[in-house]
Parts: sequence; C-alpha cells; structure tokens
Amino acid sequence: MTKKSNSLYTKEQKSFLDYMQLLVLILIFSSLGFLEFKSIWFSATPALDESPVFVAQEALETPKAAVEPVTEPLRTPSVVASTPPKSQPVVNEPVQSVAVTPAVVVEPPKESIPLISQAQKMGNDAFIAHLKANKADISPTERAELMADSIESKNSVLLYGLAYVDDFWSAVEKEQLLRYFVLTGQANATESLIKYGYTTSLDYAQVKELIRTRYYRLAMLAIEHNFIPYDARDAEGFTLLHEASAKGHEGLVRQLVAKGLSVNVVSKNGISALHYPVYWGFKMTASVLLELGIDPNIEATANYSGIDWAKTTPLHVAAERGWGEIVTLLLTKGADATCVDARGRTPLEVAKSAEVSALFKNIE
Repeated sequence: MTKKSNSLYTKEQKSFLDYMQLLVLILIFSSLGFLEFKSIWFSATPALDESPVFVAQEALETPKAAVEPVTEPLRTPSVVASTPPKSQPVVNEPVQSVAVTPAVVVEPPKESIPLISQAQKMGNDAFIAHLKANKADISPTERAELMADSIESKNSVLLYGLAYVDDFWSAVEKEQLLRYFVLTGQANATESLIKYGYTTSLDYAQVKELIRTRYYRLAMLAIEHNFIPYDARDAEGFTLLHEASAKGHEGLVRQLVAKGLSVNVVSKNGISALHYPVYWGFKMTASVLLELGIDPNIEATANYSGIDWAKTTPLHVAAERGWGEIVTLLLTKGADATCVDARGRTPLEVAKSAEVSALFKNIE
C-alpha cells in the first residue's frame, strides 16, 4: 500500500510556488532600484522648458516682434537646491547730511482781551478776586480803560467792588469813581465810599442837577464833605441857597447857612433866596428863611426869565401869585405893604384875588 504524503502540495506545485516567490522578490527589488535610479536621473536632468533645445525651439516659434533681446546667458543645467536661496540683505547707502536752516516762526501778537470782557465772562465777584491777586500786572492804560468801560456799561456792582481793591486806583481815579456814584444817584454807595476815605469834586451845574432831580441827600453829602464850595455861584450869580429854596428843601437851606453862606445873598439881578419859595408857594421854606434872618423887603433889581421882577419884593410876588398864607407870614415878619415896584404898584395893587386883597385892608 502506497504511503500518502503529509504535504498539501505536490513536489511540482511546491517548485512552482518557490519560483513565483523568487520572481516577486526580483520584481520588488527591481522596482526599488528603478525608483532610486529615476530620482537620481531626473534630479540631474533640466526641466523640459529650461533645456537649450526647448528654448531654441520656442524662440523659433515666437514671432520676431515679440522676441526681446537676450541680455543674460543661457543657464546650464544644474541641480535644484532643496532649500530656497536666502534673500540678500538690503544695504542702505549713506545719506549725506544737509544743513537745514530752521524756519523762523513768527507768532502773531496775542490779542489783548479787555478787562471789562474778562469781568463779563468771569462774573463780577470772580473777576474782583482775580484782580486783587494780579493787580500788579495791570497797566495804568488797562486800568483807565476798565474804569471807562465800566462806567459806560453802567456796571455799578463791578465799580463798587473795585473801589475796595486797595492800592489799585490812583487818587484821580478814586475821585472819578466817587463822582460816578454821586451823579448816578447812588447815595448808599456814596456814603460808604466817603467813610472808606474817598473824596471828589463837583461843579455848580452838577450839584444843581442833584437838587433839581430831588437827590437831596447826595446834595447835602456833597456840601457836607466839601465836594463843592458852599458859596459857589453860577454865571448869573445864583447860589445853592437859591436852588434849595426854589425846590423847597429846608434841610439844604439850613445846612448852607450853617456852613457860612449869607441868607441875604442875591443874584446879579438882585433876586434873593426868599423870592423863589414865595413864587412857588413853599410856605415852610419861606418861614425857615425868615427864621434864619432873611430881609423880607429885599427888592429884585431886574427882570429874570420872563418875569417882571424889577424892584419887586417877596410881598409883591406872594400877593400877585395869590398865596394868602405866605402874604400873612410876610406881613407878620415885617414886610412893607406900602413899597412899590418899578411901575409904582403896591403889593395890594398887584393882588389878583379878593381874599388876598382883604388881607391888606385889615392892616391899619
């Protein structure tokens, strides 16, 4: 009996398999060698479009008009570097230094802001505080402009505050400040500044205007503190006693006489202070003048302001104006009922009312 082989393949099949395995190995090694050979070959061979033959052929096919002159030699085949070439450092050429003359910048002159504008912007209180701290920097011109601008804008609050800035105003400017407060009718401010040491000077027309507009307190302050001589006169010889009597202010009348003014003073045309209150009917003022010793029989020497006052006495004036109470007052103080004016008329003859005429008839 034939013994069976334990192998799965016959001898012939096994030989065939061995042969096939050998062939596979040969193919594998052949493939590996071919790949290495190809790598070496192509790394040493220029690209097709870079080869001399290709370039020459392309040049032949390119129209002449498009061919540009070759300025560089043809490159020879070379091995392509595995790393990109390093960029060459940029070398900066040295820059020649040029002397540049700096331009002269001429700044425009700073505009001087008027002090009054600063005061309006800052407010009076803040500006006064600022001025006190910087008064040394204020020029006389700026100070004068501040005064003028403040007066023009009638900024009394600012001016009053500035009046108390010590060592700021000159003596002349202090006079101007006080004069401003007097002539604008500010009695409280005037009195306060007088106590602070301010003084000023006024002319006859200014004080006359104070009396005419009934700023009697200011007129009396002016007389009391000698802002005007108590015996000042205007061009026609009238005095402040005439002005006070014409307005019926007994206080001013007493003050002026107490200062030394004669109660019997007359103007150039002979008009006394008594002629005015009897003309306007100010009995109390006439009484004060008589009390102070004025002569009730003073005669005016000429007409004045359209009134026929030539040789007229206060009694003539009171009788003609019809002031019965004043006529009685004058008669009781010694007025002469028999005196005549420039036209020879007695006070009774110029009387225009029966009531006043009756007063004279009762006189023996």
